[in-house]
Amino acid sequence: MPEGVRYAGLVLSGMNHVTDSLWNTMLPRLQGSRILVMGSPEKMAVKIHIDHLIDSVARHCAALERIEFRWDNDTLR
Repeated sequence: MPEGVRYAGLVLSGMNHVTDSLWNTMLPRLQGSRILVMGSPEKMAVKIHIDHLIDSVARHCAALERIEFRWDNDTLR
């Protein structure tokens, strides 16, 4: 059984060091996930490349039912 099939959802929110690069690396392992919550409402020094992240989610998470982005508009690129 591939990794990630057992996960119904994953919430990594409120941690400024968890950025889109970590999510893009982990998404292939979370193929069976139905719920993902990512981001932090706090101000971050780096910009999040939301277009690449959405493409990666679409490519790797076909079973996804709900996704929540918690980054503020100033953080998204």
